Amino acid sequence: MEITCFLSKYRKRISFNYSKQKLLFDVNPDLFSSFAIDKGTYHLIDSLRKNNSIKYEKILDLGCGYGIIGIFLKKINPKSEIHCIDRDALAIEFTKHNAKLNNCPIKVYSSLDYQSIKDEFNLICCNYPAKAGINAFKKFIYNASTHLKSDGILAIVIVKELLKDFENILTDEIRVIKKFQSSGHYVFHLKFNKKIEFKKDPYTRNKVKYEIQNKKYELITAYNVPEFESPSFTTKAIIKLLCEIPKNLTICIANPNQGHLAIAAVHYLNPNQIILNSRDLLSLEYSKKNLIKNQFTKIKINHSTSMKSKADVLIWNLGNNIEPIQFEKQCQEIKKIYKYIIIGAQKSKINQLRRAIKPYKQAQEKNALAVLIKTIS
Repeated sequence: MEITCFLSKYRKRISFNYSKQKLLFDVNPDLFSSFAIDKGTYHLIDSLRKNNSIKYEKILDLGCGYGIIGIFLKKINPKSEIHCIDRDALAIEFTKHNAKLNNCPIKVYSSLDYQSIKDEFNLICCNYPAKAGINAFKKFIYNASTHLKSDGILAIVIVKELLKDFENILTDEIRVIKKFQSSGHYVFHLKFNKKIEFKKDPYTRNKVKYEIQNKKYELITAYNVPEFESPSFTTKAIIKLLCEIPKNLTICIANPNQGHLAIAAVHYLNPNQIILNSRDLLSLEYSKKNLIKNQFTKIKINHSTSMKSKADVLIWNLGNNIEPIQFEKQCQEIKKIYKYIIIGAQKSKINQLRRAIKPYKQAQEKNALAVLIKTIS
């Protein structure tokens, strides 16, 4: 049984007409550029036709979003082999969906930067995110060289605010062969004189102390993942209800962020296993890393938008984007799977969802509220 937010979170269909291609893209409000095609993507695609040295046999769309660049390049180069990757499971779902919508056979799979990449490409394309940090920026650029053929090209678009960082990243081993400028973006086509690998961890932000009932834990936190300094009020409210759950069960934790909630579940419940469930590969990587760091190793990873798992307990940090109608449908399904369900979010959001929840018990922390649902007597 699969519970997914895919269809219910479909926003609208975007038309993309360029270079005699008429493409359609279904989009989602939780993905980048969900209202219209991003201008940076336009500039990147437009730059490619101005560089006759590019070979299109094998192409990587790095951070594919809902698939615009990879699908477009496959349409204009039908013999090319296209790989689309993203760290977000929702992006992967939508890229696969849009590839079918446009009758476009491409390879789509999850990867945190280049971690799942084993191939070499003629072209790597990337619409680089503005807030990923300087070390991640270095890794995206430098490590492209380890996945390009000898004459391969990295085509990258950045917002103008990243120009100084980009210029500081350049080395003698990197050649800028084309540069294009618009009002808000720069596009660069790069070649590498040799392979240059950035080996430093680009994601770690800090080490933080975390205390539960006078027992001290340490976590390593990541940039661009919530709760990088301390657990949120939502997590704290959820933790107050953990004592209502029997021990030694299998627990699924949806949206684990840095891992505070998973460590609290280990502390209070001594679970047989923890299943970490998230759209975000980076959150999964750090939650798992922090569990292992604190001597818990019975871990399973579920990189998905669905809530299905073979567990007794679901602990779900909702966040703030879920819609009441969508949630009601999901709640009816998860009640068929789990014996105990703890759901946490802002109090106002939980109050919108009360008709579907019907809580057995609840706990509050500041503006956050957590509720316990028991599906067994």
